[in-house]
Amino acid sequence: MGRETERRALDALVAGARLGRSAVLLLVGEPGIGKTTLLDYVAERAEDMAVVRVAGAEAERDLPFGALALVLAPAAADLDQLPTPQAAALRTALALDTGPQPDRFAVGAATLGVLTRRAEQRPIALLLDDAHDLDRPSAEALVFAARRLVADPILLVAALRESEASPLRNADLPELALGGLDVRGTADLLRSTNTAPGGAERAEWVHRTTGGNPLAIVEMGREPVGVAVAAGSFGGGVPGLDAVPVPAALADWFVRRARAVAPSATTLLGLVEAAAGDLRVVLSGAAVLGLDADLLTRLEGAGLIGTSGDRVAFTHPLVGSSAYASLTSDRRREVHAAVVASLPSADVTRRAWHAAAAALGPDIEAAGALEAVGVDARRRGAYAVAASALERAAQLTDDETLRADRGVAAAAAAFDAGDAGWALRLLDAALAGDVSATTRSRAGALRGAIASRSGALGEAWATLIAAARDVADTDPDRALHLVAEAIGVAFYLANGDVARESQRLAESLLERGVDRSAAGIGRLAVGMAQVLNGEDGSAQLREGARLLDRENGAETGEFDSAWLALAALFLRDDGSIRRLLRAVEEARADTSLGALPHLLFHLARDHATTDRWAAAESDYAEAASLAEELGQSTETAIALAGLAWLEARRGKEDASREHAARAVAIAEPRQIMIARIWAGFALGDVELAAGRMDQAVDRHASVVTLLDVAGIRDVDLSPAPELAEALLRTGDTERAAALATEYGSRAEAKGAPWALARAWRTVALLAADDDLDAAFEEALCHHAQTPDVFETARTNLAYGARLRRARRRVDAREPLQDAYRAFERLGAQPWADTAADELAATGITVAPRGATGLDNLTPRERQIVQLLLDGRTTRETAGALFLSPKTVEYHLRHVYTKLGITNRRELAGLVGSGG
Repeated sequence: MGRETERRALDALVAGARLGRSAVLLLVGEPGIGKTTLLDYVAERAEDMAVVRVAGAEAERDLPFGALALVLAPAAADLDQLPTPQAAALRTALALDTGPQPDRFAVGAATLGVLTRRAEQRPIALLLDDAHDLDRPSAEALVFAARRLVADPILLVAALRESEASPLRNADLPELALGGLDVRGTADLLRSTNTAPGGAERAEWVHRTTGGNPLAIVEMGREPVGVAVAAGSFGGGVPGLDAVPVPAALADWFVRRARAVAPSATTLLGLVEAAAGDLRVVLSGAAVLGLDADLLTRLEGAGLIGTSGDRVAFTHPLVGSSAYASLTSDRRREVHAAVVASLPSADVTRRAWHAAAAALGPDIEAAGALEAVGVDARRRGAYAVAASALERAAQLTDDETLRADRGVAAAAAAFDAGDAGWALRLLDAALAGDVSATTRSRAGALRGAIASRSGALGEAWATLIAAARDVADTDPDRALHLVAEAIGVAFYLANGDVARESQRLAESLLERGVDRSAAGIGRLAVGMAQVLNGEDGSAQLREGARLLDRENGAETGEFDSAWLALAALFLRDDGSIRRLLRAVEEARADTSLGALPHLLFHLARDHATTDRWAAAESDYAEAASLAEELGQSTETAIALAGLAWLEARRGKEDASREHAARAVAIAEPRQIMIARIWAGFALGDVELAAGRMDQAVDRHASVVTLLDVAGIRDVDLSPAPELAEALLRTGDTERAAALATEYGSRAEAKGAPWALARAWRTVALLAADDDLDAAFEEALCHHAQTPDVFETARTNLAYGARLRRARRRVDAREPLQDAYRAFERLGAQPWADTAADELAATGITVAPRGATGLDNLTPRERQIVQLLLDGRTTRETAGALFLSPKTVEYHLRHVYTKLGITNRRELAGLVGSGG
């Protein structure tokens, strides 16, 4: 009644789902506002669909993947159709099998896979009631799937209380906020209750009193004296006075109704709440508590509960929660003890939680049982449940050392669950007393990882170094891993001083003798620190990569793969890139989403230095999107900055400015200096490409200042060549010459071809006409040793322009034509236009390529095209991108429309021809 707007919206979603348009909607409102009634309406309208309905229960919030098991039941039949890593993750999560600890996002990807496969047979309506009470691992898996539903016949509608936190509400999913009924709806609902008459005046009075909350309206009309009773519950209904908040008034109303049945009725209702409606446990527990055997029947007659089969259900969830809340602390513990006595011994998880709830003060047995529950939950990938269990186990532990160990374990699980704030609070509690150096180091490593991931880089570096020093004498392998992480943080900080200090500690640990993995990572870290300080770190980097390369017999884990990705960024050789590509493919295959943003960023950086700019743009975009979804602030900032830099070179000025601004907004308060540097570089390149030289000078000079402040000497991060070029074009030859000299000396010290090529180009721009050929040829000789097509084209453009200005028009044509062709191939349109203008000045006219259909594809569409043309099937492409096959087909239809083609053969031909 009175929900016409909401019903029309739901009707549209149901109709769309039948036609293959996925829909997700959260119904949000206070208790009693009518969320469940609207779910009933959807179920009725979706009668021809496969309706899956699951309700959360507060007593089952800590049962790992309990809700997901109900959503996917029976899941076993679908597992063989999933990619092997996803199937293994879901089997472990649902306790169908034992296996390696799954990535929490792999469970989400498997959930998406099961739902979309079932939807191929019949449209699905997934209805989640009291979704705020779903166990968090289940809710997160459903969020992962919901975010990726686009073109599958699936409707997901979840009902949540507005005051309760939930992963669903944190996911930026569409919401429909439910308010109270209007006066007319209130009147209609009052008439439907068949209670004492009253007309419009009574309806207005009730509406004012209850705010139009349907449950409150119904409860007021339940008794002939409903108005009088409600006046006492809801604030009197006196005009001009505010009503008591409806949920609180309803809770009080239900408690008084229960006590009217019997004084002990609230205890029995609290037992039903604690037992999650299990009738056998309720009956046994009632006997333990000495409650009347007929009390259940009397409560059912009073309209507070209903029984069906082996279940007891409340007529509204507030009945149970309010009754439980009304009990004294001692009585609640007695209720939980009764539940423990009534549960079968095989139900280890429930018994452990209820034993903990029954405990008053430290309890060795309850703590041990709950720790075992936490360890098992973590093994199954239910990290939030594991954190809760280990936190409570620590609270029940009297021994200070063991309490600290359990607290740190809880914090690690909370971090794995994606809740950094909770993890930090748990660490603070764990370290409140005296702890061992080993425990302190474990806690420091975790705190450093949290700070690094969330972007508090200064704190991360200091914490990691302190943690390394704590175990340097007892565990040098672990200490070296921690120092390497600190050097990784120094890279993102772009801070030469902290890099040097970290390098010295790493070198001292390497001298002590460590295992192969630690040695490999340590060598890579030392090489990286050397590069940050303007030295040639290639020897250390290559030795580290050799030690970690599985082709040389190394056992490579996820941590090692991340370091190999950094080696690829610094070395830029074929072997490093092969390792990086392999790491990305393995992360996709294993559904290791947490590692993907880092790997994709480095792969994009490499693509951006070759001629694979379209792939680079797609990889940057995916890295930024995934990192933002996973809460990885550092990776989000650097991916956005890298994307902005690439867009600047392609002439996408607005997009570059937007992404640079977003990167700086994340990076500035978190000290992610490297993102600020790259974003500043991007903004300078925007101005340079557009020919706005004064602005280019300002932008690039600000980056030079940032580098100086940070003490970073790595020439590869310096925009000195761009700044010198802009200064020359504004007539400031003296300042440009000083920059060229200083940059050249640093490039010579590093000895890397990329830096030397840029240094010689800058020298050549300043050279006299008689000396320009030798200088430019030296630059091009160094370019020939690198894969960077854009930088080579920039040098050819500068060479041709100098030759033309030296009145050697014919000689200028060849380098200008080489530059033009390269810029056109890359899609660097502003630079291609500049090369075309220079060619025209030599007497050569070129037909502009202009934009192609391929240029109009989104990064996601280009990614799908590339994976399909690499030989993947639609389903394999969907698995690699964590999408459904229908969503891949949806994007592919858009590609065909944009390109004016109808099949993959035409697509392959178009991509092959450059489009």
